[in-house]
Amino acid sequence: MAVSTQSWVKFAVPVELAHGSLLRQKIRGLLETAQFPEDAVEDVVLAVGEAFANAVAHGSGSRFEQVGISVWARPRGFAIELRYPGEPFDPVLPVEPDLDQLTGRGRFLMYALMDAVHYDFPPGETVVRLEKQFTTR
Repeated sequence: MAVSTQSWVKFAVPVELAHGSLLRQKIRGLLETAQFPEDAVEDVVLAVGEAFANAVAHGSGSRFEQVGISVWARPRGFAIELRYPGEPFDPVLPVEPDLDQLTGRGRFLMYALMDAVHYDFPPGETVVRLEKQFTTR
């Protein structure tokens, strides 16, 4: 494991869906560099992609604003926080979507893939924190 204590990385991307690919690549690179287990990396990349898509689709930011991303890596897990312009909503655990449903899977997947999903709503913002723990091999 390359992370011996706690590491922290902070960056931002514009509130545009086109930047989701860049975000996922950056997160994958950070987690792979830290030598986290491949299955955990895949889960987090998918969950972060869903959180970012929700920020773009449901947040109140324009393409001239940004989603702030903070990544904390520890020897046995990590947390990723996305902060973006948005209004409060009910963060209750979503129900499993129907198979024929075209939207509404993002939060369900985030809760299914991560060990913890937390929301906070400071004035004019939405903050989602995704956490994943694992045991060393």
